[in-house]
Amino acid sequence: MRCQTSLGVATAEPAGTTHFFEPFRAEWKKDWVNSADSGFDGEWILTNNYSEVPGDAGIKMNSAGKRHAMARALTSSLEIKDSTLVVQYEVQASNGFACDGAYLKLLQKEAVADLSKFDNSARYTIMFGPDRCGATDKVHFILQHQNPVSKEWEEKHAKDVPLSSLGDKKTHLYTLVIRADNTFEILLTTRVRQRARSCLT
Repeated sequence: MRCQTSLGVATAEPAGTTHFFEPFRAEWKKDWVNSADSGFDGEWILTNNYSEVPGDAGIKMNSAGKRHAMARALTSSLEIKDSTLVVQYEVQASNGFACDGAYLKLLQKEAVADLSKFDNSARYTIMFGPDRCGATDKVHFILQHQNPVSKEWEEKHAKDVPLSSLGDKKTHLYTLVIRADNTFEILLTTRVRQRARSCLT
């Protein structure tokens, strides 16, 4: 991917096709599947006081000290060739993050045959979101793909990514924008804190 260096405020309104939207309402459990992996035994619960916005609903990790994972299938395969892809979601670390990640993965088609088997080994195309533990404090952007010549799986990590901002206990909106010209940017809480200054490695 090529790289951009400018900083600025994001002002563009979203346009185009919405492939997925999750408002988390009372019936959310009919679509989401908890991982059956023994390493992810944390419980998720619905809360109607998710953020500073009154009545804002969201999903809360309800098992302190445990790892949480769940997945949901898209209604159709997502193939982006000549358009812009925007991945966006909110995270609130109401008690702060000591050693935690709150990222999402867009799984590859073969990885969603049985969502209950979702674990760290599941193949994904994009991994995106905040991670804070020890010396690590950043917003991940990782691509996985299969080399068409060698057939080996490769993983590319974005460099010079923004800090996670998970320590301030506020609600943050994390946005990844990938464009058809192979440029990308990461936005944090509506303001561009960091655009890619170097390529994926």
